[in-house]
Amino acid sequence: MRVTGGIAGVNDVVTVAADGAVSVERRSGVEERRLGEPALAQLTGLLGGAEFAALPSYRFGTSVADGFQYQFAHGGRTVTADQGNLVPPLGEILALLGL
Repeated sequence: MRVTGGIAGVNDVVTVAADGAVSVERRSGVEERRLGEPALAQLTGLLGGAEFAALPSYRFGTSVADGFQYQFAHGGRTVTADQGNLVPPLGEILALLGL
């Protein structure tokens, strides 16, 4: 996943490995953490589920000044949305990742 935008011009990259290891690359450095089994199973279900598969590649609406854009990539599919259009399951994915 990539998070861009905001007042500070954020350009963060979040990578989740199959074993639940999470790497968050920011300008200030790399943060490493791990998802527990229940959270990893939930994340896998959300990304592999019908809701994610049915989303259009781009979800943009009314722009939010200094807002964020999120690019979710999984299994060869990418969905990009601005912060005002984080429909399910996108908001749930962000919450699971602690973002």
